[in-house]
Amino acid sequence: MQHNQKLDQLKRALFIIDQLQKKVTSLEKKQQEPIAVIGMGCRFPGGINNPQQFWELLREGKDAIQEVPASRWDNEQFY
Repeated sequence: MQHNQKLDQLKRALFIIDQLQKKVTSLEKKQQEPIAVIGMGCRFPGGINNPQQFWELLREGKDAIQEVPASRWDNEQFY
């Protein structure tokens, strides 16, 4: 391989490395960006209809597991 070809390959490799470094930096910045929760809604079994009720359920160590109501789907078809 000629000297100029090697030099061109090295330049291309350095360009690609530079582009990849910029992409990594950009992705790292995005991971550190703060987020804001601006709203939240809940609807869980057991009459849990808001975040406060959900938090109380979790804090008390309870669960809201129930049978799937027949009005939602016929689970006899699936089991």
